[in-house]
Amino acid sequence: MTKNSEGDLVAMDIEVFSRREIMLRLREKLLAVEADRLARRAVLRRTKNKLMEAIQTLSYMWERILFPQS
Repeated sequence: MTKNSEGDLVAMDIEVFSRREIMLRLREKLLAVEADRLARRAVLRRTKNKLMEAIQTLSYMWERILFPQS
């Protein structure tokens, strides 16, 4: 139905409406899960980078201890 040539009301079958609501809720949950996955991925990437930096630092320190420059 329209009011002043603009959409104002939509009528639909209750089953269609229910399925649509279920799909919207599922989509919302899927988006939340995906956002969580991406956030964990970013944390893992930062953790990996910090670990690699620590390993490089330790490697450098061991080289200095094992092979001191005269």
